[in-house]
Amino acid sequence: METTTNPIVSATRHDDYRQVKFIWQSPNIDIIVDNGSAPWGEQIELELRHDPKRKRYEAVIRRVLWQPKDGWSVTMFTLFDRETYPSVCFHTEVVARYGDKSFAKFEADTLSRLADLEMATNTTLARLLAKVRAY
Repeated sequence: METTTNPIVSATRHDDYRQVKFIWQSPNIDIIVDNGSAPWGEQIELELRHDPKRKRYEAVIRRVLWQPKDGWSVTMFTLFDRETYPSVCFHTEVVARYGDKSFAKFEADTLSRLADLEMATNTTLARLLAKVRAY
């Protein structure tokens, strides 16, 4: 089995309250949506977060569209359109409560799972990681 490079090294990392997001943006901005005038680009987001209601950590990867603005960007997707905007929660861990150390361990465990595309058994996950590797 051939090992591929870890896609995380090419991602932009955003830390927020009890969540971390890794973002990959396509260099091509050529997707026209609903006859709009401004084109969009493709963006893949990997979000690691704490869900206090379910008392667990979750890792979700999804496809959205992005559009650059003056110094920032706008993202867009359509609810319930799983074909165009696939999303999957591929890793969870039950926890009694949030902890910085346990969340850091969950992040490390999740990222190690992504280090090898062949390890991805979920087809949506594998397809989104393949897109990331093409950027």
